[in-house]
Amino acid sequence: MSLDSHHRHTSMTRRSRHRAIYGKLKADLVSCRLRPSQHLSIARLSLAFRSSNTPVREALIRLHAERLVAVDTEGGFRVRDLHLGEMRDLLMLARLIIPRCLSGTRRGFPFDRISAPAALAQKSRYRASRVLQAQSAETAFFIERIYSGVAEMSANEEIAAIVENICDRTHFVRTHDIQAIRRGKWLADELHEIVAALSRGDHDDAASRIDRFLQMQIDRLPEVLPKALAAIFLAECNSTCSDYEP
Repeated sequence: MSLDSHHRHTSMTRRSRHRAIYGKLKADLVSCRLRPSQHLSIARLSLAFRSSNTPVREALIRLHAERLVAVDTEGGFRVRDLHLGEMRDLLMLARLIIPRCLSGTRRGFPFDRISAPAALAQKSRYRASRVLQAQSAETAFFIERIYSGVAEMSANEEIAAIVENICDRTHFVRTHDIQAIRRGKWLADELHEIVAALSRGDHDDAASRIDRFLQMQIDRLPEVLPKALAAIFLAECNSTCSDYEP
């Protein structure tokens, strides 16, 4: 291998490693495997990833820009808290932006990038509720792909990035909101109708349904958020940073 080829290979390996660390940390922040207020020690995370400090620090700086972590007053970073006011503001912003992306769309909806969760295929109300309880994260990701897909229809990269960030920061609460919905068949039917409206190009109907869907989540927030926070601190998967296993 020539010297230039060696440098290129090393550079590609380094970038791949950086992306992997960033992706894993982001996934664990979005799912609250790293719990709110938890201190993130660069040294301990580097040890867990078997990496130098640099890619971990760069990943945390990037995640700070996405407002998934905050600067810790004692040095380093910490996981951002989940506050009712902030979650409400984010969902209200989503309600303001997403339905309006369906006005004067410049692109079609990216149906090739979404696959319906198992709950949407259930005919029984009881079965749909059980599947939603067991697969709430999968359903939450499906909802977020709908939101992101609608945002992309605007052909505005900044709007798409804002919506994606809102989805990331509200994902855990959305997962618990799905678990709290007692009428699982209603949720499955509503998601089916949103997708059907997008499929037939009825953007007014899709926008109206998305707007109502988001408002209902906002209305449930005061009940859902405390339960979501309790689940975080009771879950066995939430470990200290020193025990973190990527």
